[in-house]
Amino acid sequence: MKFLRCFWYALRGIGFCIKEERNFRIHVTAVVTVLIFSWLYGLPKNQYPSLILILILVPALEAVNSAVERAVDLASPNRSLLARAAKDAASGAVLLAAAGSVAMAYFFFSDPDRLMAVWNKLKTMPMLLALAVYASAGVLFVCLPGRKNKSK
Repeated sequence: MKFLRCFWYALRGIGFCIKEERNFRIHVTAVVTVLIFSWLYGLPKNQYPSLILILILVPALEAVNSAVERAVDLASPNRSLLARAAKDAASGAVLLAAAGSVAMAYFFFSDPDRLMAVWNKLKTMPMLLALAVYASAGVLFVCLPGRKNKSK
């Protein structure tokens, strides 16, 4: 039972990040978008493990960044160069992972013929409307306001 509680705590942490962290919601929206695009693109199955790894890494590091920020705020409520360094380092880790994911996306999705095929699919299929609705929902999801007072 204690083992299952650990999963509950982890899911609660993910829920917190979705509810309170705009950048986490941006990363989740990007993950879903890339997964849909990879399916339309016809990404070979043997490339999905690498894709999934990088897609999970960025929001995971964003969650760690959020945890570091809150822990530092709790431990050091006053301004401090050490507190700033800890927060900046955690943010830097997210930035590095995001930059790596963009580089990987280039290598995964840079075939001009396949990109044109995706474009042609979108032009001729009603899926374009579905993707537009998804994009609108994604924007709303990302723009949801978080809690005003993060210190509670």
